[in-house]
Amino acid sequence: MKPDPIRIGSIGFMADQDVGLAAVRYVLENFRDDVRYVVTTADNEIAALCRLHQCNVVLASAITDENAPALLGDVDLLILAWWPKILPRAVIDIPRRGVVNFHPSLLPHNRGKHYNFWTIVEDSPFGVSLHLVNEGVDQGDILFQAPIEKTWEDTGGLTLPLFHESHNRGN
Repeated sequence: MKPDPIRIGSIGFMADQDVGLAAVRYVLENFRDDVRYVVTTADNEIAALCRLHQCNVVLASAITDENAPALLGDVDLLILAWWPKILPRAVIDIPRRGVVNFHPSLLPHNRGKHYNFWTIVEDSPFGVSLHLVNEGVDQGDILFQAPIEKTWEDTGGLTLPLFHESHNRGN
């Protein structure tokens, strides 16, 4: 049996910081009709961008286990873009097709925070993973991975070449 397609207007985002802003900007500028809402941590640049694009914005502090289905319901997919919080089961269970997170490590290596530090200290492989979210920390089924080469110049500081301005302009 063929799976149901994702419905227009049935994707939610939970986004924070510069990476979340870049992801939300890209989606709202290119696929606005697909986005039902964006959750963010404060009245920040992400919230302002959502208002500019007339997209519903929800502050994370307003979400409880009890009201999560009403605030975040009726979506097929929930995408996490640099989301800093572990999701409770009440939120994970809402989207029909699941919750997807992109994590800046080659899972199962370097789960959680400080992935960039530990890849150097432990000399573990580095990359990016797209995975389903479950109640474990970065432990859901992996959907996609791409390795990223480390060099002697890497310091463990935060660098995200996928979101540099030159990349966004197609350079």
